[in-house]
Amino acid sequence: MSRSLPFLKFFPNDWQSDERLRLCSLAARGLWIEILCLMWKSPRRGYLEVSAGVPVSVLQLARLIGETQRTVAALIAELESAGVFSREENTGVIFSRRIVKDMAFLDACSAAGRKGGGNPALKGTTAEPLSLPLKVSTNGDSNLGIEPQKLEPRYQNTDAENAPPRTSRFVPPAAEEVAAYSREIGYQLDGAAWCDSYAQKGWVVGKSKMKDWRAAVRTWKANGWKPGQAATAPARPEPTLKTVSI
Repeated sequence: MSRSLPFLKFFPNDWQSDERLRLCSLAARGLWIEILCLMWKSPRRGYLEVSAGVPVSVLQLARLIGETQRTVAALIAELESAGVFSREENTGVIFSRRIVKDMAFLDACSAAGRKGGGNPALKGTTAEPLSLPLKVSTNGDSNLGIEPQKLEPRYQNTDAENAPPRTSRFVPPAAEEVAAYSREIGYQLDGAAWCDSYAQKGWVVGKSKMKDWRAAVRTWKANGWKPGQAATAPARPEPTLKTVSI
């Protein structure tokens, strides 16, 4: 399937680590990159052909790249002997195994999208699992490495996933917990008296429900409240009036 893709994927590591390609001369590697560009613009992407099933001749290729027919023929033979490319069995058309493989995978992904994967019009539905093609025909029986795979079905977000996170509910501490924590921070506090003082007020601090009892204990320590003292702020001293002699 030909599709509008203005760029060719090129992986430098793959290019430099291809043992077959490294066996070829610099001139042959240069010709191969020219051929890849022509294949990318071919009606069947990945195939070096004038039209479907009609291969580009050596003379035509020489004219396309601006080289002599003799030089191009020698470089093509060098690339073929190294196994850099393959030919269609019935037409003899040169093709790139990598591009054909990538296009087969891309077509399978497009088919999955048409089944509903990521389609806003099908929100709330589940896409059917699809199988990718087992192989792409080259010489009739060679597998290009596309193994059978299953696409996981897509699930739309549920209300539970979009719900705001729940805040933890305050649980009044036991007197023993308060006493143990107060000792931990170096503060002597009667845990039972402390719990009773807040329990009778409904565990309210000021005008709000208590959220962190440990923070309240630390506040007691900071204010210097003594064991058994009510959980209120210290009474402010009454202002004294000074007499001024006139």
